Order: sequence, then C-alpha cells, then structure tokens
Amino acid sequence: MNRFKITIGKIFLLFLGFSLAFIMLEAFLRIYNPFGLRIRNDRIVLPVNRIYKFQNRKLEKFDKEILIKKNSIGFRGEEPLKGKAFEDFLTIITIGASTTEGVLISEGKTWTDLLGKYLKTSFKQIWINNAGLDGSSAFGHIILMNDYILGLRPKVLLFLIGGNEMGSRHSVDEIEHLYIKSKINFRDPRKIFKRLLAHSEVFNLIVNLFRYFRPNKLEIAYSKYEKPISKMDKLEVPDDEWNSIVRNHAQWMQEFKIKLKKIAKLSKDNGIEPVFITQPSLYGDVNDENTGIYLGNITIIRRINGKIFWNLLEKYNDVTREVGKEEGIFVIDLARRMNKNSLFFADPVHLTNEGEKKVADILYHELCPFLSKRYPEYSIDKCPD
Repeated sequence: MNRFKITIGKIFLLFLGFSLAFIMLEAFLRIYNPFGLRIRNDRIVLPVNRIYKFQNRKLEKFDKEILIKKNSIGFRGEEPLKGKAFEDFLTIITIGASTTEGVLISEGKTWTDLLGKYLKTSFKQIWINNAGLDGSSAFGHIILMNDYILGLRPKVLLFLIGGNEMGSRHSVDEIEHLYIKSKINFRDPRKIFKRLLAHSEVFNLIVNLFRYFRPNKLEIAYSKYEKPISKMDKLEVPDDEWNSIVRNHAQWMQEFKIKLKKIAKLSKDNGIEPVFITQPSLYGDVNDENTGIYLGNITIIRRINGKIFWNLLEKYNDVTREVGKEEGIFVIDLARRMNKNSLFFADPVHLTNEGEKKVADILYHELCPFLSKRYPEYSIDKCPD
C-alpha cells in the first residue's frame, strides 16, 4: 500500500510539474513570442511594425544583406492613409504567397514596390501595399481578405495566384466554419483540438513546428536550388504518367475554382476591383534563355520534372483564366508573358531581384491601360506602348 501511495504521489508531482511548466511557457509566449508565428488555428496573425535584417551568404541572386519591414497593418509598404484620405487615393493591395511577399527581397525591390514607382509616373495619388504571405494559397487569401483587407476597402486587389494551389487540401467550407462559433463537443476530439489551438500559444507553437518540418510533396525551398541548372539532376517521365497526374489534381483544381469565385464575390460585394495574375515559372518544354540548357527534364520534386511541372501549373493557370472570363475579371497572363530565363528565377517559381524588375515591368504595361480606363480621374500621363 505504501509503495502504491508513493507511485501515485510521484505521478501527481510529475503531472503538477508538467502543468506548471505548461502554464509558465504559455504565459511567456503570450508576453513575448520569439517565433513570430503567423498562423493561429488556421487564422492569420500578421506581425506589425517589425524590421527584419539578415545576412545572405549562400544565394548569389539575392542581396548579401536583406532588409524587410512590416508596417502598422502587417503589410510591406507605406503606412496606411488615415480617414478620408484613403478614399481619395487610388489604393492598391497585392495579394499572393512568397512570390508576392518577396521573402528574400529587400525593401524597395519587390515587384509591388517597383510597380508602385512605375504607376506613380502615370497616375496621381497612388497608395500601394504588399500583403503577400509566404506559404499562403487561395484559402489563406480569403481569410486575409475577411480579417484584414475588406475593412480597409482598397480600390484594387492584385492576386498573383496559382503556385501554391497544387495539392492544397483546404476547401471553402472550412473557411465558413472558421467564422462560426460553436460549443465544445467533448465527443468530437477535432473540435476540442481546434478550441485549444484558438486559445493556446503552446499548442499553436507545436502545430506550426509540425507544419514546418512536415515534408510536402510539392513544396519548393530556395536552399534546394542553390546549385546551377547545369548541375541539377535530370528526370525522364513517361508520357503515360501525365494523365494519372492530372487525375490526381482534378479535385484540387475544382476546389481552386470554387475559391477563386469566392474571392471574386468577396471583392465585388465590397466594391473592390479584383485583378488576377497567372503564376509564371522558369521551367517548361523549352531551353533556358540564359544558359541554353533544356529545362524540361530537370528534376523538380520526386517524379515531377520541368516539363511536367509547367504543364501542371498551366492547368491551374487555366482555372484562373477561366474564372476571370466567367466573372468578368481582368486577368494579366504573366505565366505566358514571363521569360524562361534563369536570371529571373531562383528556383521554379521564386523571383530574383532581376525577376522582380521584369515582373513589375510586365504588370505595369498591362495594368496601366486598365486602370486609366477604370479610374480616369487619377490618370496624369499616357501609358507606355
């Protein structure tokens, strides 16, 4: 009996120690969270008034010292205009994933920054911000719109979209549930877990660490593409595998279409003009303009080579083009306008400093005539030919 009491006492002390440690860690993370996590229970938490500086010693196509600033609303760019001044400006926000945020692009050098400079030569009273979010997809864009964008009521939203839709399993139904408060159902462990995520910094840290280290079959990381194209592995994929790959992605493409229509509706219902931009890529069934190397047989991920990757990405871009046509939304076909040139890309989709310049130039030439017609009261100079 004494041995039993001793064992129970040890278990109790262990439980008490764990509980105290949990409470202390929870309190610490609420006061100061050094990890800067931007996802909480599938909701977005933007870091505000932050400055990030870090050294780049490996990637030659980027600055050696990279500076990134987040303003008071968590975006990159000028501070938001106050009061009625915001209504008087041609306000534009760019939305997308890492290719929009520019996670390795210094201040003033993202395509959003450069596009803003170009537009200021043709329009008066321009305000533009970059709301790109690394790793985000159409699912995240809708949440971002609900939680941050719609309240600002910008006049134009530019969506560079498509790259992160490959294999995105989130549905629009999941988004609707995020905004519905429900009672805890102790018979449903998933709802209990969701409630814990909503209220605990510790549980959010664990889940975000799991997401970070979990392998994603279509995830593309900069570090994997440090070596030049000439030294990358080659992969031949039999033609008969293509139909199987497309079938595997059919459901995700359909979900992508539903989410794009949701984005269109949210924008229009709030008096915002959406513009869709298709996702470009370095790879395809062509030679690199810079090196002359064939890009179609370079290994991207597992059983996906450059040719397959591009053809698959174009299927998603086709969805963007289709929804744009159906909803009467202006679509800038950057995917087909962007050069297949390794000077512009760090990997299959992420842009270098030179790539940011090229994208900004293409978008300016496409967007300027559209904005001049749509918002003539802001036009001050002719658009370039």
